[in-house]
Amino acid sequence: MQVLSSLDLADAPLSLACSPDGRWVATTGDDKKLRVRDARTLDELEARHVGRRPAALCFSPDSQRVAAGATGLTTWDTSSWKRAQAFKGHKRDVARAVFSPEGTKLYSGGSSDKSPFDNTLRCWDAATGAELQRWEAQGSICALALSPDGASLAVATTNGQTMLLDTETCTPRWTDPPEARTSALAFASDGRLFGTLDHALLFTYDLATGAQQPLVPALRYGTALAISQDATAAFVACGSGGAPEGAVVAAIDLSTGSVTSTAALGPAALPRGVALSPDGQRLYVAHTRPNRLVVFER
Repeated sequence: MQVLSSLDLADAPLSLACSPDGRWVATTGDDKKLRVRDARTLDELEARHVGRRPAALCFSPDSQRVAAGATGLTTWDTSSWKRAQAFKGHKRDVARAVFSPEGTKLYSGGSSDKSPFDNTLRCWDAATGAELQRWEAQGSICALALSPDGASLAVATTNGQTMLLDTETCTPRWTDPPEARTSALAFASDGRLFGTLDHALLFTYDLATGAQQPLVPALRYGTALAISQDATAAFVACGSGGAPEGAVVAAIDLSTGSVTSTAALGPAALPRGVALSPDGQRLYVAHTRPNRLVVFER
C-alpha cells in the first residue's frame, strides 16, 4: 500500500464511511458535524450539524441516504443534502448505525456511561423514523455488523460481550461470555463474520456457536476493520501499542491469514475508521494525533 493523498482535518475525526457507489467519503468529528467529500479529490462538498460527539455514520446501500448520530440519529438525502428523517428515542449517545441490505431499515446502537443509561439496540423504519424493535444490551454498544442477507446482526459491547441477533425477532442466536473487548466487526460478502481486538489482529466467528477462531495474532490492538467486497482481503487499523513504528494499517490475505503489507500512520496516531472504495483499489483511514484523512492505493 502506498499513500495516494492525505488531508489534515481541523477537528478530531470520530467515524468514517465510503458511499457504496464510490462517489463520497464522509467523516464525523469533534466539531459536531458530518462532512462529505469527493472520494477522489477529498474536496469538501457538504457539511451538516449532527450534535455532540457524532460517532454513528453509514450510507444506505443505494448511496441515496447518509445517516449520522450523536444523541439522536438523522438521515440526509444525498441528492439534495436535505434532512430526510430524524430517529428519536435514544436517551444517550448513538455509537453505531447500519442500514439493512434493502435500505428499508436502520439499526442503531446506544452507548452511555452515566445516567440516563441507554445501551439499547434499536431497529427503525428508514422512511418514517418509526421504531420497530428494541433490544437491551448489557453494556455500551461499540460495534455493529449486518449479514449480507440481513438475517443476522452482530453486536459487540464495551463489557466484552459479542452477540448475534436474529433480525426478525431481535433476540440473540448466541451470546459470548464477557472477554476482551471487540473493537470492530465486519461481515464479508460470503457471510463470514470477522472481528478485531487487542489479542487477535483478526479472527472469525463460528456463526452457529459464536466460537472465535483466530486468523492473525495481534501485532497490537486493532481499532477499525474493513473487508474487500470479493471477501479476499481484510484491512485492520492498529494503534501504536508502544511499538517504535507507531500506528499502522495492515492488509491481510483471508485465504492464508497472512499479513501481506503494512503502512505506517504515525508514531502517536489513533485510528478512528477505515473504509474501502467499492472497487477495492483505495483504502481510506481517518486518525487523530494528528487529525488526518489518508488515502492509500492498493
